[in-house]
Formats: sequence, C-alpha cells, structure tokens
Amino acid sequence: MIDFQKARQDAFEFLSQTNIVVLWEEGIKKNRKFDEFEEVWKVTAEIFLPDNSVSALDLLVAFPLAFPIVLPKIYISENDKNWIGFIPHVSASNFVCVFDEESILTDPFQPGRIVKACIEKVQNIIETGITGHTKTQFRDEFLAYWEEKYDDKDLVINGLSILDSNSANTPLTIKFLYLEQTFGGYNFILHSEGDEIKIISACLKSKKINYFGVSSQNSIHP
Repeated sequence: MIDFQKARQDAFEFLSQTNIVVLWEEGIKKNRKFDEFEEVWKVTAEIFLPDNSVSALDLLVAFPLAFPIVLPKIYISENDKNWIGFIPHVSASNFVCVFDEESILTDPFQPGRIVKACIEKVQNIIETGITGHTKTQFRDEFLAYWEEKYDDKDLVINGLSILDSNSANTPLTIKFLYLEQTFGGYNFILHSEGDEIKIISACLKSKKINYFGVSSQNSIHP
C-alpha cells in the first residue's frame, strides 16, 4: 500500500537531513505556473566549479501526483540558469532531464532515496556541463541505485504491488493491472480496492497510457 502524501513527507524529512528544503505555498506554486504538481520544494544543493570552489545551487523539485511511482521533476532556478548558461540535458524551460522515465525503475518504498538520487544526478549534470568533462569522483552509490544492466536479449518485466497488508485478516481480492507501456518503470500493478489505484489510474489516463485490469475469481485469505 502506498500513501502518496506520506511518501512526500518522508522524502522531505530524509532530504532535510542533508539539504535546505523549503515547501512552496500554494500561492507561490500557482504564480510560478507549477500548479499541475502536488508539491514543489526549493532545495539548496552545492556543486563544484572548475576552480574547485563550491557554489550553492537552487533547485525546484516538483512532485507529480503519482510520486514515488514516478520521478519528481527538477528545474534549475532562473537566477542559476543565467550564470550556468546552456548545457546538455537542461531545456529552455530550465527542466533537467535526469533519467529516462520509460526505462528507469523506481523503488516507491524509498521515496527519500529517489529524490536524493535525482538531485545527485542533477549536480553531476551541472558540474559536467560547466567543466566540459566528467568529474572522477562521481556519486557512485546513487548511480548504483538506479543502473542495472541486462543482456540486450533479455525481456525484463517489472511489477509493483500496492496491496494492503490486510492486518484485519479479512478476505482479499487481488486485481491485476496490465500497462501497454511502462509507468515508473513498471509493466503491471497488483492492487486491491483503495484510493491509491484511483490516483494511479487518473495519472495513467492523463499520460494516455492504455491499460486493462484482471480480477482474481475468488477472494484470497491471508
């Protein structure tokens, strides 16, 4: 079972241990045209400059409704974009393309690590873009969290279970949602009835991802 609001809260607490994190108020979010997102954080990070000095970097971390199944969107602030200039993987709207969302597989039960990994990747993208080469001491532990290599001939199908732990020991009907294209790196979702699957279904429709569901014929007892 995934509590999307609690996942954002957990990620906020996790990231606040290492970064300055400020939650945007609704009015600011709307004025900055970020009202399509559930939350937007202003996160202060640090990057190394070519002379090995350190500079602060303000990032805007925007959370879609389906986070942590999908990645947050990260933007560079306008002030930082002015001195950084144009670099690869940063769009004209200041959006940083961190990972390929069609192929990346998230662990939705570690929301803090998801956000931290994305921010670490953004830092590397900015540092590489400024210096023109890759720094030797890259943040390996966070890359290792994301990058797993498969043989080109392997067919990899990933599934996500958001089934309730069912502590009441009542019969549970398991439903299977098959996606025609990946969502957060997943091809299918196991679920029961609940608000989580309604949120996920709404996000799938907004992204125009076709899906169909199959329900178990009999209730399953824990």
